[in-house]
Amino acid sequence: MQIKPSELSEHLKRSLKPIYIIAGEDYALCRELRNRLYADLRLQGYTDVERFELKEASHWQVLSTRLRTLSLFSNKRVMDCRLLEGKVKQHVEKEVNEISNFHFKDTILVFWLENTDNPLSKLLWFQNLTKKSNVGSIFIPAFSPVNFSAWLKEQFQVMKLPVTKEALVALQRLLEGNISASLNALQLLSLYYKSNSGAVTEEVTEEVVVELIAPEAEYGLFDLVRAAEKGDFQKMASIFSYLKNTEIAPLLLLWALTKETRRLIQMKPGLAPQLYNLLAIAKKLDAECKTSANTFLLQKLYRLYLHLAGVQNGIENNCTIRWYV
Repeated sequence: MQIKPSELSEHLKRSLKPIYIIAGEDYALCRELRNRLYADLRLQGYTDVERFELKEASHWQVLSTRLRTLSLFSNKRVMDCRLLEGKVKQHVEKEVNEISNFHFKDTILVFWLENTDNPLSKLLWFQNLTKKSNVGSIFIPAFSPVNFSAWLKEQFQVMKLPVTKEALVALQRLLEGNISASLNALQLLSLYYKSNSGAVTEEVTEEVVVELIAPEAEYGLFDLVRAAEKGDFQKMASIFSYLKNTEIAPLLLLWALTKETRRLIQMKPGLAPQLYNLLAIAKKLDAECKTSANTFLLQKLYRLYLHLAGVQNGIENNCTIRWYV
């Protein structure tokens, strides 16, 4: 069954498939849709996520075995399966057929490809899998800057966030068709306009877009997290100082850091222990950001960014951890 990306949320409200496939030509769009899928599934009780990287035939055998075991604490679970090009060629038809015909109980399988150029997408077993009636296939079309306006409008509809025409024009001018920057900007606007209960407070206006997104599009949050990711202490300190002088909301600084940290956990599992430690500290600061009760909040956030940059640079920064705790 083919599912359009814009219709995914409505589909999940009506019924669930035991297997979903996500593929597209832009990694950022695939990642965003995958996150949206998991967020919707969490609302339906699928709180456990088990991750698999399927690169060899033996990995499929492990997945098949795991399907026959009950989820820990009997929670509903999602099995996140990243398809990687490796030794997996034509020798997994048996495992794929077995898995696709398996009777799932409180389990949803999600297969995803980083791009449709992956040779796996051309193999017969993959193409047959996408055609099965119990499989929901979501293929994200190639993005074109020519369609940027329509794409932006569709994203606001998916988020159920009303937006003025003037705000859309301002976003097009500021983001210039950059998908990664656009996804970050949309999340920022959602954070700004939605209350803690998830209700929309008002429509997105041009004035807020210019105030909130313009500084980030020029020199701001996007640059800050990239500098931290690269372990560039000097550039990160310079950008943080600039943002501090613009009186940026601490909650936005924390949001950008936690978002980047979660992305790095998936991309660099070897750094997961340090990064999970960083997330635990960020969770404590979240309450302070919302109450603004701590006058040293920006200093704490700055040191948290220093810690992220230190982890990326291979530097052990235990002093920073003790300082927060």
